Amino acid sequence: MIIATVGVCLSVLSCANSVEYKTVNVQEFKTVLQEEGMQLLDARTIEEYNEGHIDCAVQISVKDADFEARALETFDKNRPVAVYCRSGRRSAKASEILTKAGFKVINLDGGYEAFIKQ
Repeated sequence: MIIATVGVCLSVLSCANSVEYKTVNVQEFKTVLQEEGMQLLDARTIEEYNEGHIDCAVQISVKDADFEARALETFDKNRPVAVYCRSGRRSAKASEILTKAGFKVINLDGGYEAFIKQ
């Protein structure tokens, strides 16, 4: 069960592991993207990314075995990371991984599909 409320544990699994990150709607996500120093991760495959993506997004598929290592090489832990995927499931997984690695993470509820609809 996923709860779309900002600041609340997002799933039973996340709460059990004390993994906390924010999931926000499209409007909030667009506001977050305007914040100075915000980093943007597209957690989809390169094929999906090439079909369309949010400007300035760095593509690292959460399905890749080296996802965490590549993210650690690419992003600055001292700056927040906004994360999205197609519908929100993979970005939730990426958000968990990044949060456990010490990042402050903001996840897009509904993913890229929701983003392009607005």
